Amino acid sequence: MSDFALRASEATRVDRRVIASAHRFGFRLLNALTTLGPVVRVPGIGVVVSEASLIRQVLLDGEHFSKVGEGASSSLWSPIIGQNGLINMDGPGHAHLRRQLGPMFTPRFLRALLGDIVEPQLAELRDRLLGGETVDLGHEIEVTMATVLCRMAGWDLAATNEAEVLQQLERAREMLGLVKLTTKSLDASQVSEAKQKLGGIEAAVRSAYRRAEPGTVPTLLRDVGLVEDDAVSVVLALILAGTETSISHVPRVARLAIASGFLGRVAGIASEDSDLRAAGERDLDALLQEGFRVTVPSPVMIRSVTKPTLISGKQVRPGDRVVIATHVACQRLGDFNPDRQIPAEMRQLWFGAGVHFCIGMPLAMQVVEGYLRMLAQVEALRPLEIRAEVLRTNSLAAGFKTFKVACR
Repeated sequence: MSDFALRASEATRVDRRVIASAHRFGFRLLNALTTLGPVVRVPGIGVVVSEASLIRQVLLDGEHFSKVGEGASSSLWSPIIGQNGLINMDGPGHAHLRRQLGPMFTPRFLRALLGDIVEPQLAELRDRLLGGETVDLGHEIEVTMATVLCRMAGWDLAATNEAEVLQQLERAREMLGLVKLTTKSLDASQVSEAKQKLGGIEAAVRSAYRRAEPGTVPTLLRDVGLVEDDAVSVVLALILAGTETSISHVPRVARLAIASGFLGRVAGIASEDSDLRAAGERDLDALLQEGFRVTVPSPVMIRSVTKPTLISGKQVRPGDRVVIATHVACQRLGDFNPDRQIPAEMRQLWFGAGVHFCIGMPLAMQVVEGYLRMLAQVEALRPLEIRAEVLRTNSLAAGFKTFKVACR
């Protein structure tokens, strides 16, 4: 086995410990259940599907499976964010709202939304690392995404300090902590608690919607025809579904790249040689895809059964809850290896498939790519090393509480 393969294998084992730390019971349970087969009926949990081609089949089948229904996404989120938040919708209404939201995820709008947040922060981080400082990427990506959260909600960032934006992120994170693998719905006290945690964000969205200040997300939603309540639902949904993705992913993929040594190849993006620079760009793209494949932003997805059908010969009926074990399916490809081709049935499965493919994927990719590009630019001048790491425990999104890196 090559030195890279050995280092990549160890880096992958560490990342799996990250998952196990966040989901001590759920991770072990899912892994144990999926050894029984690709489709397993589990009392109290549902029908667990853990093979990539079967997962894609379920996600693409809108006739028999839905995000709306008992035990599905709508049961969890609708009482908190309202009925029209996209992540808890299906059918023509979902398709119409998705079309309305399309302008939010164009490269031009995202650059306007994120440019003055992400680019200055990354430039400062690059200078700090090259200046010999130890940087906690776990904290820095939280600051980035907390600021993005507040920008999406319509906050006046010039009048909001770092502690305030991080406080809003923590409230959203606490709300997500109410959800476990076995959670099919939230009781009245949990719904009340969740609404209280999100109250500040909701108030900011309503205020921004009413002010109709150009360039803000609530104003864009108003301009495309959403009423105020639906604009609130959409922003809350995007925050709940999207912020933790980047927060979890950036330190984890950075660790994979640094610990395996692959970041040294990506550092070619900073070369003056056009061939090396082009190779570095290809390696960066491969790192992005393989990084998501290993870390899996949506480790579990839920669907309800709307009509009787079969999944790999196993009967499912209305009332059944389908638990899609995306993380297990993607791990079956093996250890971190950006040089390996990802099979067609697994490509971008971590963002879903079909009509529910993650609409916020361009936003997550832009943030993650920005961080990896900055780290590769630093690596080209002074190789990076990991100085300290502390795992998150009992968290919906697996990741690092602390992940410190520095130049050697």
